[in-house]
Amino acid sequence: GGGGGGGQEVAAGGYGSLPVVELHILIQNTGTFGGGGLEVLGQPLAVDASTRRRGEIMDEITWDPRLRRRAVRCDGSPLPSAGERGAGTGDDDVLFRLGLFESAVLVAYVHARGCATASKFRRRANSAQLSVRVEGGTTVP
Repeated sequence: GGGGGGGQEVAAGGYGSLPVVELHILIQNTGTFGGGGLEVLGQPLAVDASTRRRGEIMDEITWDPRLRRRAVRCDGSPLPSAGERGAGTGDDDVLFRLGLFESAVLVAYVHARGCATASKFRRRANSAQLSVRVEGGTTVP
């Protein structure tokens, strides 16, 4: 897990920096699951960095409000949240909804433990799993 305070504590009582990667994940509703709406759930994102010898997960940063995940349209404009779009399910766990053939970019920040550069993160990151719910209540990873 993500930790509590903001930065790494250093011996003098100050704070140091953490390696953080900003991920942009393109999500498209192509209608594969029956042509209905698609709900992206608000669970924390985790990037799998496992090797054959050890399992490792790089967690999304959830404890710093400056690095809060957000959803934007492909042109960079803000995407209304699920509640603002009036979808009406009352489900607090839904981050945003996409209608048929709509697209959005999910921007999330990951604590890239052991990755001093973006290229090292790309070498180590195997996959990131995100759950979505299709119209009708089926949750798909």
